[in-house]
Amino acid sequence: MDDNEKNTSILSVILKTVGFLFGAFLIFKLINEGNNNDEVKKVEKIKKKIYPINERQYQILAKIKEKGQLEPSEIYTLQPNVSTRTLRRDMDVLVAQGVVKQEGNTKSTKYTYIG
Repeated sequence: MDDNEKNTSILSVILKTVGFLFGAFLIFKLINEGNNNDEVKKVEKIKKKIYPINERQYQILAKIKEKGQLEPSEIYTLQPNVSTRTLRRDMDVLVAQGVVKQEGNTKSTKYTYIG
């Protein structure tokens, strides 16, 4: 083997080794990112509790969807035989579900349908 062939074979071995290491790094990175996404999904699932909604909550949700936005006083007139505290809890459930967004607090509260 002359010097030129030795240099070519050494360069070939170096390039193959670098290529192998780069490929191994990419595979490791992809596997590691997959595990991180699973962990993120688990945490998001724990944070967002899914509650079943009852008939009263469904009626409120339908009205908010129809009008786009409701104030608490309008919700109270929809369900006059239900305490305001219970209706606030119902709204908390709908907000936790992610179908309604609460804007403001106390007297300036508005509930907006976000689907």
